[in-house]
Amino acid sequence: MVPIVYGFPMPELFEKAKKGEVILGGCEISFNNPEWGCSKCTASENSES
Repeated sequence: MVPIVYGFPMPELFEKAKKGEVILGGCEISFNNPEWGCSKCTASENSES
């Protein structure tokens, strides 16, 4: 599982996404967006803190 990053990505985030280190979640942010996702499939989840 890798972090899902929301908002407008900087060039460094595009590189991390290409490497599978993060998932780009888009620009729309809401309170129930998933925080973690699998870079190899479509699974995602929220952390329980």
